[in-house]
Amino acid sequence: MKAIGGYEKALELAPRSAWADAAIARLTTLRREMERQILAQQAPPSPPPPSPRPPSPRAAAPEEKAEGLFRRGIEEEEGRRPEAAEAFYRKALSLSPDHAPSLFRLGRLLAASGHPSEALPLLQKALAIDDSLPVREEIGAAYLKLGTGALSDKKFERAADWYRQAADYGKVHEAQQGQWTAFQAAYRAAYDRGNYPAAAQYLRSAVEFRPDNASDFLALGDLYLAYGRAQDAAAQYREAVRRQPGDLSARGRLADALQAARLP
Repeated sequence: MKAIGGYEKALELAPRSAWADAAIARLTTLRREMERQILAQQAPPSPPPPSPRPPSPRAAAPEEKAEGLFRRGIEEEEGRRPEAAEAFYRKALSLSPDHAPSLFRLGRLLAASGHPSEALPLLQKALAIDDSLPVREEIGAAYLKLGTGALSDKKFERAADWYRQAADYGKVHEAQQGQWTAFQAAYRAAYDRGNYPAAAQYLRSAVEFRPDNASDFLALGDLYLAYGRAQDAAAQYREAVRRQPGDLSARGRLADALQAARLP
């Protein structure tokens, strides 16, 4: 302010002096600077810079959500609430279709509740993804259930095929018993229809699964003898006698067959 006043006073006293132009320029500069300072003092204070936003929480990946739903399913299953457990396993698979533990648990649950045909694809997929899971036994059990169902429906050959596949997955003893039962049932059905060749074929298949059962060889010998194959009948009776040497009935049938075939 003092400098501005000094320049103004000097220009009043000597407005046409040699340094007047320079004084005017300097005076203009000083006045602009003073106006800028006044405006700066009158302006409201600048707001502080905004604080950085906290990072948004990371959304859970589908696999993580599936794992959470899977664990809820286990809780429901352990609490003896299979329908609720099934719902959680299905939700987990809707988010992560290759979640092997959910495939395994859901498949096992379905097989236990009487739906082995729906369970099998799930169990087989779980095995393909993670063979460390105890899936093979569950697959074998599902095939056994399918075999039993087919046997009840009198679909004997189909039942035998299901049992064969159960054996492929470790259920050997149960599967062999199932196959023998299926072929025995098929043999009796064919025999009742008078289809002796088919009956003989089924009975030969049954013998494969219980080769120490002399009764099957006797029945097969009787069957051959019934439609005139005395020589084949004698061969079956010999197998029966070999397994039960003291069976007089088997020895008598063998003698009859040998006589009919005129064999020594």
